[in-house]
Amino acid sequence: MLRFLPWLVLLLVSAVWGGSFAAIRYLVRYISPLDLMVVRFVPVTIITIVWILLVYRKSAAEFIPRFWPVILLISAIWLFGYHYALYVGETVLPASTGALIIATYPIFTIFMAAPILKEKLTWAKVIGGFAALAGTAYLTFYGAEVEGAKLNIEPMKWIMYSLLTLIAPIAAAVHTMIARPFLTGKNRHDVKVDPIVMTLLYMTPGGLFSIFFFRPELVGDLAAAPSMFWIVLAFLILGCTMFCYMGWFWALSRVEAGPSSIFTYIIPIFAIVYARIWLDEHIGLPTLVGAAGIIAGVVIAGVGGRNRRGSTAQAPLSGTKKEYG
Repeated sequence: MLRFLPWLVLLLVSAVWGGSFAAIRYLVRYISPLDLMVVRFVPVTIITIVWILLVYRKSAAEFIPRFWPVILLISAIWLFGYHYALYVGETVLPASTGALIIATYPIFTIFMAAPILKEKLTWAKVIGGFAALAGTAYLTFYGAEVEGAKLNIEPMKWIMYSLLTLIAPIAAAVHTMIARPFLTGKNRHDVKVDPIVMTLLYMTPGGLFSIFFFRPELVGDLAAAPSMFWIVLAFLILGCTMFCYMGWFWALSRVEAGPSSIFTYIIPIFAIVYARIWLDEHIGLPTLVGAAGIIAGVVIAGVGGRNRRGSTAQAPLSGTKKEYG
């Protein structure tokens, strides 16, 4: 039974992560995107600081003095590039549309990794990339005429907010380009960082950045929010942030990267289901066709990036590397 536990965790993480888009769409009905960053990431910062002090104090004490600019840079991109762009997008777009746009993240990562990290760009990656981007374009432009009309959203507004949301997966890819050399040990500093340690470190400054946007009026807005608001917010903080990030890396450290990648493909499927059930969102042809193109493209590109053994090829790590975590 224990050997199946990592796979069960990956499935549960995918299911919970899929719910984050419906949760965000619900919460931005009551507070602004900047306010949501404050109420989400200040508690996250408190949790990560306690976690680091209890479990990873030594690794953090060694890594932070040397690489604090990298941590702050990754955190800023993760917070403002990914989360803020997604929050702003979901003030207008349905949760299902936001989830599908975010699902293009692996495509941008693949295309950036070719020139930056010198990773091989295969035909499968190119074909998958264009298929995913075609699905995104269909969802953006045809969705503006069909899905947007059902929600009384002007076509140009739908397109504009779709493009704003597209900043999120691009930012996530940039964030990955900066972090990956430290996770694999392939960097000029000859260091390797445990994924959980790196995640906790770049999540920690999020609340510190966010607190600068606190406004006194937020207290009144929160007091007027319904009880369901607090349940959804707790789900977003504890489930979608802490459990999902930690659970994902814990499981991936125990299974092969190739087979486990299938779970990244089903997150938007969960998101669409939740959006329909929880928010009663209309799921029309543009959403279904866009989802098919995006998911198929990501799958093709992902399969094209695997070696014969089914995992991402990596050079063996030198025994002289300094490891954190």
